[in-house]
Amino acid sequence: MMFKFTAFLIFTGLSTIAAYAQDVELSVQPVTTEANQPATLRWKTKNATGVYITGLGKVGAEGAQAVHAAQTTDYTIFAEGKSGVVTKTVHLEIAGSKGRDEYPALDSFKFPVSSSHQPQSFTAFHDQVQRLLQDEMKLIVYTLPSAAGNFILVTGYQQRGDLVQPNETRIKARRISYFVEVEKDAKPGKGYGFTVKTRIEYQRKLESTWRPEEADAICRPEVDKLRERIDKLPQ
Repeated sequence: MMFKFTAFLIFTGLSTIAAYAQDVELSVQPVTTEANQPATLRWKTKNATGVYITGLGKVGAEGAQAVHAAQTTDYTIFAEGKSGVVTKTVHLEIAGSKGRDEYPALDSFKFPVSSSHQPQSFTAFHDQVQRLLQDEMKLIVYTLPSAAGNFILVTGYQQRGDLVQPNETRIKARRISYFVEVEKDAKPGKGYGFTVKTRIEYQRKLESTWRPEEADAICRPEVDKLRERIDKLPQ
C-alpha cells in the first residue's frame, strides 16, 4: 500500500510539472535571404510568465515580427515559467555573409567580479542587461548558453579613445569587449547572481596587431563600472 501511495505521489508530481511546463515554438522564414532584406520571426509559447527574444527584447506570449539582418544571425527565445527557463534557437542565413561579428573566445575574458540583482523575473533582468549594453553603451550583443546552464551576454569589440591616456605615447588605440554571465536560478533573498568580465586589447603605434591588455589598473576599473551600472538597474 505504501508503495502504491508513493508511486501515486510521484506520478501526481510529474503530472503537475508537465502541466505547467512551457511549450515553445520559434521559426524564421525564409531561412536564407539577402543582407538587410526582411525575414519573419514567429513564436508561440504556453505557460510562460515572461518571454524574451535576442535582438527583439521582451515580447508577448505569441507573435511575429520582421527582422532585417545584415549578417548571418541566430535568434534565441527564452520562455520563463514555473518549470524554469526554456530556450529554442533558429538560424537565419544571409547569402554571401561572412558570419556574425566576431567576439573574443569566452575563456579569454578576465578580471571577474560577481554580484546579484533582484529583478521581477529572469527575462526582465536579461532584457535590462541587454538594453544597457546595446542601447546605452552602443555595443553589439550576443546571447550564448554556458556550460553550467546559465546564460551569457558577450559583446563585440568597441574601440574607445578614453582607454588611452595622453602620457601613453607608444599606444595608438585600445578596444574593449564585455562578458556578463547571468545565473538561471534565483537564490532566495539574493536574486539572480551575475559575473562580469572583460577583455581589452591595445595597438601600438605603427602596428596593426591587437595585443591582449594585462594591466589590472586598466582592466579592473572597466569591470567595476559595468558591475555598478548593472547593480543600479531597476529591481
